[in-house]
Amino acid sequence: MTFDPGLQAQRTTLAWTRTGVASGVLAALLLRGALRSGGGLAAASAAAAVVGTLAILGTGSRAFRPIRRLPGPQRPCDHRGVRVVTGIVILLGLLTAGSLFPF
Repeated sequence: MTFDPGLQAQRTTLAWTRTGVASGVLAALLLRGALRSGGGLAAASAAAAVVGTLAILGTGSRAFRPIRRLPGPQRPCDHRGVRVVTGIVILLGLLTAGSLFPF
């Protein structure tokens, strides 16, 4: 087996892209639900999901663009970007649960 130091950065970029795409699917479903129900919470959830999706894709793209250029196996991790995306995913989960189960 050969070691290619560029593959780790490629896998990380693909993981961020998958997270962004999954968030985009959630945003599309929430938008569809908001258009059908016309509820304020559903519309707020959909808007937050769209903004969250753009933030995830932007953070993933910005955070790992310079890392892909670094040589060698030791590359720094953008912990701030990971924390931002974790917060966005948690917020989207709570908003989705709130729009599915209104009080």
